[in-house]
Amino acid sequence: MKLTHLTSYNTLFGPPYQVCLILPPTTSNLHATAALEGIFLGAYKDNRWRTEKKAPSRCAESVYLSSQVKLDIASIRCVCEGIIFTRQLVNAPPNVLKPAVLAQCMTECADRYGMDIKILEREDCEGLGMGLYLGVAQGATSDPKFIHVKYNPPNKPVKSVALVGKGICFDSGGYNLKTGPDSMINLMKFDMGGAATIFGAARAIAHLKIPDVEVHFITASCENMVSGHAYRPGDVLTASNGKTVEVVNTDGM
Repeated sequence: MKLTHLTSYNTLFGPPYQVCLILPPTTSNLHATAALEGIFLGAYKDNRWRTEKKAPSRCAESVYLSSQVKLDIASIRCVCEGIIFTRQLVNAPPNVLKPAVLAQCMTECADRYGMDIKILEREDCEGLGMGLYLGVAQGATSDPKFIHVKYNPPNKPVKSVALVGKGICFDSGGYNLKTGPDSMINLMKFDMGGAATIFGAARAIAHLKIPDVEVHFITASCENMVSGHAYRPGDVLTASNGKTVEVVNTDGM
């Protein structure tokens, strides 16, 4: 199964259509923007893993506004593409979206939009003493991937910003297993929603070519699983800053 997440907005849909957006004369730019985003996002349906393929969603190719508001439709569309990218990552099943696949997705995205990317492998993280991160990852058969994407603006940056998102592709809870009706273990693929959000933002920011802000997008991606190699309650791990930490709950990190 392939993650079709790097395509343009149009290719995610069937035949385009035209939209006439009728707005009251007093409509603000903010409200008009929200309405247009609703049109773009509401049209998208994720049918990638359905056995019976439904008719593809249709996208708005041309939008006509009845109001005097002035909108940057191309920019709004770029933001919606980033949001759809995020949704596709979060909606992907955990047997597909492993840390290595997430890293590959972002490598392709970085290459396409001219961003820098650095991926730390398990050995790199061991060399940096990332004991807490590696402790969470050690019960899984999938290798952890520490992903750092950097957006370089076309102009001299006036400031640098870092966005950090949680990237646990599946969180079983470890030996403190998620149990009970409220555990939501069946939904724990969304524990990488923070990473998906910042990477959707990365796609939008790079596409829009924000002029003078350098942005770093960082996630420590892995799976928290149960096995004979998994970390246990009572283990003492050493963080990269040298501080030792006793694990009280394997679902609490």
